[in-house]
Amino acid sequence: MLSAMCIMAVNGCSIKENRSECPSRLMLDMSRVHLDSGDSLDLMIMADSNRVYSARVDSASFREDFVIEVPRVSLRLVAWCGGEGMTGHDGLVIPLGRSCPEVYTHISDIDADAEIVYDTLMMKKNHCVVDLNFKNGSGEGMKLKIRGNVCGYDRYGNPVEGEFAAVAGREGVEISALSRVVLPRQSGGGLVLDVEDRNGRLKSFPLSDYIEATGYDWNAPDLRDLLITIDLVHTTVSLTVAGWDEEFFFDIVI
Repeated sequence: MLSAMCIMAVNGCSIKENRSECPSRLMLDMSRVHLDSGDSLDLMIMADSNRVYSARVDSASFREDFVIEVPRVSLRLVAWCGGEGMTGHDGLVIPLGRSCPEVYTHISDIDADAEIVYDTLMMKKNHCVVDLNFKNGSGEGMKLKIRGNVCGYDRYGNPVEGEFAAVAGREGVEISALSRVVLPRQSGGGLVLDVEDRNGRLKSFPLSDYIEATGYDWNAPDLRDLLITIDLVHTTVSLTVAGWDEEFFFDIVI
């Protein structure tokens, strides 16, 4: 129905002598949006800082062309999948104490100064799943927390500075020895790994330094996941980046 309405509107505009006053038809190809990215998609289009369109698109439309009538100006299109209700007109805000949702984003700049313009949604993995465990049961009775300085994304999909803290949990984890925190894309250092017991914090480790030493790229289009193993007996922390063969070891002081 939306496509038909847009076509009728543009056809009605075609009788004008100055067609530059007519809106443009933005045709979105959603055929490459995979269902494992989420069962719906939040779409927002902005001209400068003004929102000109926003909608939630059900997964039933992911295999269809989606047509939107937009002004003939430079536009920024941002699409979100998997935001778990944390996305809004101002972007995505992660509540303190929660992990980042497993969010996928598509961001593109579009010159809409034409009768018809096209964009293909290519959702990129904008989160890092960090699985953590204690080796050889060395952390019995302890829990792990990651703190950082990025608390979400702005409306343009850029990381936003703010307090982040999440205790590693079991949600979505299939291996019993592991716990998990999901991180947003980072814009600088500041990640800290805490070891805690019921009385509070026992030890903190500079997680950003460890990740940086592996050559991990926070600017990659699709963020890779991490496995972190803490061995309190042999006083080491090891990091493994998903898809890489090498395991990185770091000495720690207990």
